[in-house]
Amino acid sequence: MLPEPGSQDWDKMAEFMRADLVSNMTLSKIIGMTRKQYKEQGRDFDEEFQKWKAERSPGIIKVKCSWCGLDMGTKECDKNDKSNGKTSHSICDECLDKIEKKGE
Repeated sequence: MLPEPGSQDWDKMAEFMRADLVSNMTLSKIIGMTRKQYKEQGRDFDEEFQKWKAERSPGIIKVKCSWCGLDMGTKECDKNDKSNGKTSHSICDECLDKIEKKGE
């Protein structure tokens, strides 16, 4: 499954691909050899990689505008943070502009 275009994961994937091309596809070759070795050992490369990735991935907090409810995306947090997976509130630029104009 491909990440959402423009997302942080998309950018990370593009950086991996650039590094792979610069290294004459060394990273892809290593992945291919590892997949083959795991298969010969009766192991599931994808399953083990997902577990490894999950153990190292940061947590994610959803961010919404507390004024208008606009989905403002996500931000990373420590995966053990109690707010991991929850929603945090901020203020979007449009609502901030409205508040600042009222104060003038």
